Amino acid sequence: MAPVSPLEDHVHLPTLSRLNTRCPENIDQVQIASGWIQQFGQSLLDGNSEEIISLFCEDGLWRDLLAFTWDFRTFHGISSIRCFLEDRLQKTVVKDVRLSSGSYKEPVLYDEIPGLVWIQALFEFTTAIGECSGVVRLVPTEDGTWKAHCILTNLDRLTSPESDPSAVSHTDDLCMNNLFTDSIGRPSKLQVTQKPGLSSLEVDKLA
Repeated sequence: MAPVSPLEDHVHLPTLSRLNTRCPENIDQVQIASGWIQQFGQSLLDGNSEEIISLFCEDGLWRDLLAFTWDFRTFHGISSIRCFLEDRLQKTVVKDVRLSSGSYKEPVLYDEIPGLVWIQALFEFTTAIGECSGVVRLVPTEDGTWKAHCILTNLDRLTSPESDPSAVSHTDDLCMNNLFTDSIGRPSKLQVTQKPGLSSLEVDKLA
């Protein structure tokens, strides 16, 4: 596993001046977010780390809550994200990446602050062991494309007894009492579907 990148100075806001670009006109946030998620999903499905990296800003951030790493980890910068993907992408088996549906889950354009523009989109996906969700913030770049400045991936629900033994333990009583928050900040229970031969599953490695 790649180490968490030290934030030597601090994470800079993706201002238009720092991105060396201007605010685009006639922004269609749904089309932009849909296109990015489609590329992201296909690259995850293909296991193509370099293609995924190309969708991020150089100083991008990826915060993972159990979905890929069975841990609470933050990866800062292209090199750190690359190491993380090379270590975990093939093992995670990501499928069915899609924009979240529902009126309150539609992509949103934020441009109220002068010099700052981003699109926030919610998405969902599955892995070999569970159902997951995520949030991505896309910013405009100098070449006209929109790239991820920060992304959050979160394990919402376990659906398989297959698990990383370093992150979970079996106990005598079926319990899954750890409380997490979902991709838009609401409390949500991390649940497991009981399978034949599985007596219990308990997440016990916390940040």
